[in-house]
Amino acid sequence: MAGRLPKDSPERSAMEAALNNITRASGTIKDLLRFAKIGPSQKRPTKLNDILDESLVFIQFQKEHKGIEVKTDFDPDLPEVLVDADQARQVLRILS
Repeated sequence: MAGRLPKDSPERSAMEAALNNITRASGTIKDLLRFAKIGPSQKRPTKLNDILDESLVFIQFQKEHKGIEVKTDFDPDLPEVLVDADQARQVLRILS
């Protein structure tokens, strides 16, 4: 429907924004469903800083487009923890 409206139409902008929000919500729901699946956890010794760095790449890209700067100050001496890295990344994506 949005394609039928003139490019400078406020209704078209509103429809495109709604579509973007629906797409984002759909992705979040899919992530939640994947996270909620009961399955064997793959816990391994992992550096939390690595998980945070990997997750922040995606989050920072999103925030830069909104004029938000992401700053980090990780403790380089954190010990490894026993965690399922994929599940931890999913949690961080959902929280972003």
